[in-house]
Amino acid sequence: IKSSAASDVYKRQIIALGDTMTYREFAGLMKTKRQLLLLTQRQMAEQLSVSPPAYCRMESGRQEPSFLQLQKICEILEINLTEVFKTKKPNSSHKSYD
Repeated sequence: IKSSAASDVYKRQIIALGDTMTYREFAGLMKTKRQLLLLTQRQMAEQLSVSPPAYCRMESGRQEPSFLQLQKICEILEINLTEVFKTKKPNSSHKSYD
C-alpha cells in the first residue's frame, strides 16, 4: 500500500466512530502509556520531531497525528498498531446500512 493510500485508510478508520478506536480514545491511550513508561510530553515531542505544544494537542485529541507520526507513537509507546484499527465487536446501538 502506498503511504497516501494507507494514510487515507487511517483517516477513514480513526474517525469512524463505533467501528474502530476513535481518535479521542487513542489520545487517552497515548497519555496512559506515556505515563506508564515514565516519559514526558517533551520527550515524546523530541522523538516525534514536533514541538511540545503540538504533541500536547495530539495527546489531548485536539490534533490528529499523520500516519507516519501514528506509527512512531505506537513504536515508542509499545502500542500494537493493528489494535488501533481493530474493529470493535458489533453493538446493538449501531445501525446497519447494508
